[in-house]
Amino acid sequence: MNIIIAVLAISLMVLSGYGLLNPSVDTTTISMVFLGALLLTMGVEAIPKEKKTIGYLLIIGGLFNIFVSVIDFF
Repeated sequence: MNIIIAVLAISLMVLSGYGLLNPSVDTTTISMVFLGALLLTMGVEAIPKEKKTIGYLLIIGGLFNIFVSVIDFF
């Protein structure tokens, strides 16, 4: 699970950096999808570690982030 979190975090940082350096390309929606996936995986990882409140908040935040990104696509 840590490998997935690391890959998502690095890809999110690279994509956000690219969006900052190249303002003609809009990468906001894709970045939000990656952020939602990162929050979801962090929440799923936190629940078995007896951090249920933080885990559920991360899952709710991640689902909301992905929901807003999907609406932004259309």
